[in-house]
Amino acid sequence: MNKKIIAEEIMKNSGCKSFKTFRTSIEDGNKGLYIVLKVIAETNKELIASDIAEILDVSIARVTVALKTLEERKLIIKEKSKIDKRKTIVYLTDKGYQVLEEKYQKLIELIEVSLEKLTIEECEQLLNIYKKITN
Repeated sequence: MNKKIIAEEIMKNSGCKSFKTFRTSIEDGNKGLYIVLKVIAETNKELIASDIAEILDVSIARVTVALKTLEERKLIIKEKSKIDKRKTIVYLTDKGYQVLEEKYQKLIELIEVSLEKLTIEECEQLLNIYKKITN
């Protein structure tokens, strides 16, 4: 079997039930809110909407909509920059950190369920392959 055939098999199986469950969990039906929270939490600097858009390679409009939803859910707060009053800095609230941690744990559980189908050796091989193709 060559790599093209393997890639085609991966694409065919990307619609499988467990993958859909995983994908839905990541997206949470909310246009990537989890990813936006994750970027805010993991970036060690003050962020504005355009920074997040650049990091995620999406439009500022999409980020603005996501930030509005996150603010309505009290997962983030926005504050005017003390240095440049034209900029609005985004911070996670305690609730935002809590939701992020809960989502992370849920994703870990979903991955663990998928890995139950593999032996420990196969899991280690999968991890090694994943590291190889993502570096």
